[in-house]
Amino acid sequence: MEQETRQKIEETVKDMLSKADMEEMTEFKVRVTASEWLGIDLSDFSHRKFIRELVESFLLSTVEENVDGKQPNSKPVKDQIPN
Repeated sequence: MEQETRQKIEETVKDMLSKADMEEMTEFKVRVTASEWLGIDLSDFSHRKFIRELVESFLLSTVEENVDGKQPNSKPVKDQIPN
């Protein structure tokens, strides 16, 4: 895969994930949507592997940002416990 293609895929996937509802998004949806946006067939093994790596990297970075026990746009965990 060419470096320019890898860069386009990476930018598209990161942008998509940053705006996505992570409760609904799947790796398959990411790959199909990126394929449609870019007009590139991303179904071969090397593309699937690359997109999987991007998704995993994004998820890990999200977890690292939230290690303080909070989830984005939510109440602190202690405020979620019923009395």
